[in-house]
Amino acid sequence: MQMDKVDRMRFLSRFVSGAIVMLIVLSLPLSVAQAGQVRGGTVYLDTDVVLTGNLMYSFTMAGQDISVVIGKFSMKIDGRKLLAENAVIWISEHRSNGRTLRDVEVYLEGGPNGNATIIEPDGTTTTDRVIFVIFHHKGRFEAEV
Repeated sequence: MQMDKVDRMRFLSRFVSGAIVMLIVLSLPLSVAQAGQVRGGTVYLDTDVVLTGNLMYSFTMAGQDISVVIGKFSMKIDGRKLLAENAVIWISEHRSNGRTLRDVEVYLEGGPNGNATIIEPDGTTTTDRVIFVIFHHKGRFEAEV
């Protein structure tokens, strides 16, 4: 299905609005497999993040990098997979001791089976229509879109 520019902007507007005003939010703290740098009591995962998707729009607002990924979203971090049809990612960066520290929030919506899914390293899954994940990160962040 091909979307024209007006349809894409309308979809993007609704998608971002839905992410901001969503009523059901499941927050899953990621357990820490590796000791990371601590900033104000927060542990930062020292692992790479790789995300993929069909289409990504990125912009900066209020000091945050924001990316909207449309279609077949997947993110791998610390042995976990986050899967959804669409996602919105908010990243705030800080510098400490010469390292870039990232506070990352991810809104996952839908997926191949109609739900967003998190697959843990041991194979355990969490599935819901929408999922909201927060994690703190200091490794490489790579997008393959």
